Amino acid sequence: MVKLTTEVFDIDGRNVEITRIPPRMRTLTIGRDPEEKPEEQGLFELRIDGAFVARVKRPFGIGKQPFKLERLIDGYSVSGIGERDVYMKERLYTLESVAVKAVELRNDICRDVSSLPTTEELRVYLAKEAEQRRIENAERKTRDERDKQERAAERAAGDAALDDLIGGLKSIEERLGSELSNYEMNALRMAISKHEKDRETILTHRMAFESDEFRGK
Repeated sequence: MVKLTTEVFDIDGRNVEITRIPPRMRTLTIGRDPEEKPEEQGLFELRIDGAFVARVKRPFGIGKQPFKLERLIDGYSVSGIGERDVYMKERLYTLESVAVKAVELRNDICRDVSSLPTTEELRVYLAKEAEQRRIENAERKTRDERDKQERAAERAAGDAALDDLIGGLKSIEERLGSELSNYEMNALRMAISKHEKDRETILTHRMAFESDEFRGK
């Protein structure tokens, strides 16, 4: 039976309460019989100025194990705090050192949320971030659609200008062909052929390489 005790610390004017609670249990199958085992040597709830902001555990291991701070939501744990891969002076071997580190994290505000938030603070923050992403995605979609329409309009204008140029040159050939010298006629036909080839090249390129939004246009 775990004796539920609370230690209280005053860290930089902030009240820190660390209360021991029963360890979490996990089920292990030994042979055919399942057996429940504790996940850690000790488990605590940590409150700063009355707000529940973290759990603290002391894992199993050989020798005296440092405490580890855990944020309240999966995926947002405090990586490395109290782990063996940090420097000795940074390991949390006493509950007072845990309290000091917790206040440090609680006071650290990044992007409008504490580094050691309550579940509600983190929920509000994540909801705000999701809404901001939704707004940014909607704005980006609007910009993309506007850019697409502008590109389509520019393309249509360019295609029309090229068609008008080819049509104008052919009209000159039809109306004035008999009045032009061979040199002039050859130059005119070469110009028509060049522009028609340019148009064919453009359309071929679109069919081969461009997205469906412009393909064939």
